[in-house]
Amino acid sequence: MLGHQKARLLWLAMVGLGLSLLPGAAQAQFGGDHVEGAIVDIRGDILQVRPRFSMKLTRVIVDDKTEIQSPQIMAINKLQPGVNVFGFGDYDAKGGITPRFLMVSEERRGFFAGKIRGVRGTGYGKSAMFGGKLKSVKPFVVTDDDGKEITATIQGFVPVMHNAKADRTALQVGKMIEASGERTADGLLHARAIDIQQGFGGGPGGAGAVFGEVVAVNGNSLEVMPRFGAETIQAKLKEGATLLRQITVDPDTVKVGDTITVQGKRLEGPPDTNAVAFVLLVGKQTYPQVSPQGFFAAFRGAGNGNVTATGKVASLSPFVLTLEDGKSLTVVIPGQTPVVDLRPLTLAEIKPGDKLMLIGSESKDGGMVTTTLVVGASPIVGFGN
Repeated sequence: MLGHQKARLLWLAMVGLGLSLLPGAAQAQFGGDHVEGAIVDIRGDILQVRPRFSMKLTRVIVDDKTEIQSPQIMAINKLQPGVNVFGFGDYDAKGGITPRFLMVSEERRGFFAGKIRGVRGTGYGKSAMFGGKLKSVKPFVVTDDDGKEITATIQGFVPVMHNAKADRTALQVGKMIEASGERTADGLLHARAIDIQQGFGGGPGGAGAVFGEVVAVNGNSLEVMPRFGAETIQAKLKEGATLLRQITVDPDTVKVGDTITVQGKRLEGPPDTNAVAFVLLVGKQTYPQVSPQGFFAAFRGAGNGNVTATGKVASLSPFVLTLEDGKSLTVVIPGQTPVVDLRPLTLAEIKPGDKLMLIGSESKDGGMVTTTLVVGASPIVGFGN
């Protein structure tokens, strides 16, 4: 039923997922161990770091070979030809691009180490990315990895984030960092690279989501090993917390007349008539999600907005819903889009080995105060928020 749409649009979902992995997060997923958290003490070459949601400090070794980068906002007219520039914005029918913001990196690593070729749509409305070596600022032209020149239309204020090289004096108590490297025999992280993240949201106490596996259940708390973590976190369930289990539904069982809820992004065209889905849900329900913060919120704000809509399936190919107000919504379904049913869960049903998504905030003494928990959650839904 949805199979041919999934095959045709698989790459759209992959690009959309990739865009959630901007430099610091990308680095953690492309090799090496990592620690993300706040510096609480500095003793010579050793940083004491408290990872987000962790109640245990971890130590990070810094030496003269550690690459340290600090994010800075700079004016677009300060850019110099020859730097690596990556842009995110809206494309037009002729393949042009109008950037919403730009990123400058002295070295290409993490997500941006991959080949950049032309203007690449993300699959969400007019949203697209591009990048390469900056040739000129006026007009704004970059040369991609195939030697092709891309001219971007600069309209109004365009923020530019520069991950500038920094020295060890930039590592100060209270700053959020992401360090990547190798573990020593006694469990310390020997940092090859450190990205300073302070000022771009997600600091201690902020809301967030964690994907991981249950290690133990202790009363109303869970011990969870994060998917990309080296230490477990303690997740205490807030009174009245929502506990759900995701039941993945065979897409071929969806038929005309079924009530379905779509969550996703609006596409170009008349308002309320086109969308691309992050998730389809059986009946009238919504998938828990976390709103992006800081810099990431600015990026996610480019292009069209979020959509949550419930209706009856009027057509399978194309996939069309008839909404409660009688309007029609045509939905593009990328390849990894799950079709799910969320069912209530009790704490007694959660067992070690269960894979889940936790949503909550960091407590003052570390650990997570969990407001929502989904066992069997689909990663593409979490990244799509």
